[in-house]
Amino acid sequence: PDRDEEVKSSHAKMDTNDRWFNNPQYRFTVTKKTQVIISLMQEDFNTSKKEYIPVNFTVVRVKSRRDRLYDLDQDDIVCNAAEGGQRFSQREITKTLVLEPTYNKKNVHYIIIPNTENEGKNPERPFFLRIFSSE
Repeated sequence: PDRDEEVKSSHAKMDTNDRWFNNPQYRFTVTKKTQVIISLMQEDFNTSKKEYIPVNFTVVRVKSRRDRLYDLDQDDIVCNAAEGGQRFSQREITKTLVLEPTYNKKNVHYIIIPNTENEGKNPERPFFLRIFSSE
């Protein structure tokens, strides 16, 4: 199936907290077609003594470089790292994407939103977000 169809059919769920927009939002821009590898990692259990929790990140396409996301249009979701609601405790989740600087002939930017799903609990955890790109 087409990548866009796959993302739309995953019924992306941002977070069990209905205030997911309070999560950190990391904005970036590509100036030409670019391969991007995004990795979200929790602290090592041996160091932190904290159990791993289910983590996810969502990449969203936006038109503005400045605005914070408060509402989410499903058509703007480029990637939901835990596709299909696959949620289990793991230290790291990584995705490779190819991103374009325009969409429908308009300039766009991207926002990465790390999030968790922990059945109503509201865990705050330190995390590491790494982004590698070909450009």
